[in-house]
Amino acid sequence: MYHNQTKQLDQSRFSSRALYEYEKYNHVVQNPRILLAESDQIQYCEMCTDLIRCISSNLEIRDAEYEYDLTKLQIIGTCCLCALILKLVDHQLSSELWNVPLEYVKYRRDRLHLDKFMVQMKYNKEKETIYFGLGPNTDKAHIGVLASGPPRYEHFVSGTTDSLDCWNLAKTWLSSCRSRHDCEVTALSKKLPTRLIQIRESGLLFPRLIDSILLADTVEYCTLSHCWGDGNFLQLQKGNYKDFYSLIPYDLLSKTFRDAIYAANILGFSYIWIDSLCIVQGDKEDWAREAGTMSNVYANSSLNLAATSARRDDGLFTTRQPSKILPCLTRPLHHDIKEMVLFDRELWQLSIEASVLARRAWVVQELFLAPRTLYFGQDQLFWECSEGSCCETFPWDPITFYTPIAKSVAKSERGDLSCTWDSLLLFYSHASLSFGSDMLVAISGIARHLSNRGLGEYVAGLWRNGIEHQLLWRTGSLYTIQYGHLPLQYRAPSWSWAALEDTTIHSFGYLKAIYFQGFVMKYYYAIRVIGFSLEPKYQGDVFGELNGGSMTIQCSSLKKMPQLECNERGEIQQLYDSTETICVIPDTRENEPGPRFLLFVMTFESHHRENFNNTRPWPFGVTGLVLENADHQVECFKRVGTFWIDGYPSSRICRSGEYFETFRDCDNDPPPWVDDGDSQSNSLGADEFSNGSTTQDKRQSKSRFRSSIWSRLEDAEMSWEAQQKVTLDPDFEKQFIITLI
Repeated sequence: MYHNQTKQLDQSRFSSRALYEYEKYNHVVQNPRILLAESDQIQYCEMCTDLIRCISSNLEIRDAEYEYDLTKLQIIGTCCLCALILKLVDHQLSSELWNVPLEYVKYRRDRLHLDKFMVQMKYNKEKETIYFGLGPNTDKAHIGVLASGPPRYEHFVSGTTDSLDCWNLAKTWLSSCRSRHDCEVTALSKKLPTRLIQIRESGLLFPRLIDSILLADTVEYCTLSHCWGDGNFLQLQKGNYKDFYSLIPYDLLSKTFRDAIYAANILGFSYIWIDSLCIVQGDKEDWAREAGTMSNVYANSSLNLAATSARRDDGLFTTRQPSKILPCLTRPLHHDIKEMVLFDRELWQLSIEASVLARRAWVVQELFLAPRTLYFGQDQLFWECSEGSCCETFPWDPITFYTPIAKSVAKSERGDLSCTWDSLLLFYSHASLSFGSDMLVAISGIARHLSNRGLGEYVAGLWRNGIEHQLLWRTGSLYTIQYGHLPLQYRAPSWSWAALEDTTIHSFGYLKAIYFQGFVMKYYYAIRVIGFSLEPKYQGDVFGELNGGSMTIQCSSLKKMPQLECNERGEIQQLYDSTETICVIPDTRENEPGPRFLLFVMTFESHHRENFNNTRPWPFGVTGLVLENADHQVECFKRVGTFWIDGYPSSRICRSGEYFETFRDCDNDPPPWVDDGDSQSNSLGADEFSNGSTTQDKRQSKSRFRSSIWSRLEDAEMSWEAQQKVTLDPDFEKQFIITLI
């Protein structure tokens, strides 16, 4: 569209690389490919054809087997199934998993639904073979089978992701989303970033900075998510600030930045936002100001470009073997084979969520807030919006069994937003930061967004509504202790997960969904947060860095923690009795010497099972915080861990295989407060949190569980007694005020 204007330009103004990219751009937009028939690319070797025939003829029965010889796999060839199985075997051998199920799923155009049976592959190490058979277990399925009806595959897979076909497909995804989906900007107000990069002038790539105040609010722009690496690339600084408004030297940009500008141009955008080119690096005031607007930068963008496979300066595009990308459709084969498609069930997880980019903490909020993201993966392009996800292997429909993490937040109710935060926190804590001081800042965009959407007041990584149970986050894995570390400089109060680094964080919302799955629970608070104080580093910004913070709690019971050894799971076996177990989970190894205290936070009780097949022990018990004195003040404490007192056998602990073998033959009668009606009905509905109000109703106002272990522990000496009781458990005669810092 710009070739006539180009003849009138003084081409000496533009770099040779910019001219080259311009020619590529013209070639893409003016030469659409005529798509080939799907049978032209999708091919199978003789062995894989026999395997497909075996699967096709035995989908509805459970006793078929097929011996697959790994030594005959085509390592470099045109067979699509060889490429898929080879990829699977590489993953399985590296993780030493010998049983690889092949799952059978019924296909529907709108959704992909899991059935109750599957085809199973069993790997035999000595014979280097994989056995296919049918079985009942679907928990570890890695290869799926979609049966009947996938649309025609009309995408031509070339040897690079920078091809006519890839760009045509990306444009199709973008235009389809714009016309059919409700995936427009997710910000509450339309506001452009302070600065943008203008991509072209007179049709040629001529990037330069421009203040968005000069642009209309309706201007569309895209953003870039990338890994910084060592940061040794051209950036916006005070020394080149004015020059960038005239011209950003295209040839001196990193390959990833050049590719991003080139991609944005091909996709029809005139502006792009790149963090290190639009925020003045080394200017703390500019960085603090722009970091506070990050939620709007990505939420107001029209498209986010994600450099998924670029470790440092690898760029967006890769070369690949087409057979590894093509779907294993059976339609091109003989008429006696049923229509189906074999696929990798972990395609999204391995390609996107386990990518180098996803391990960067700043990227979590970038991918969450952007209404649409185009991922440039190691082997292929991926697409994600609030309506679903696609890729070159599955260009026509959402990727099987994958729901974009929190992408539908704009349509969620408040309860769903809490679950969204729990999932994001787990994902975020897995990622890494170059600067630990960014722990709260790098997720502040999401926090602002969810606060505006209905989660309300944000308190140092927690939420004011329901903050009592949010204090019960824990570190490490679900069943073993993995310690975090205290940063060298202050980041957050001890009661916030942001006070730790180098560990995975599990919120209580996530823990209860795992530990108490299959039960309807009730929770009774023994504390109440009556106030808190935060000291933001930058005035008024409670979402960013903090210089200090405290919380005032009215509590009912504080015990001295006995000086006894814990095993690797945190269990104090000396305190076990025939009815209860106790487990202590320290946050770090770096605690000061001195006494520890146990703060009773909450009682949990199961009232009935959600289905009759649930044979796990009934969960009930006590959970709370492990504290230590802070600054030698009697009523001032720091959090150093959490504890659980479980009814024996513990449903929470029994989820691990070893413990289930130990406890499965134990008495599993319901607790005394569960009658036959409770255990066989769903009258209580969803989980409930109670503050112990004295108002009596048929569902009871306080916990009926009383811990024998807790009653045997020594009370801590408390002097600051509350003048007025709040609605805590009425069984506690006294209530005290403590401060957590």
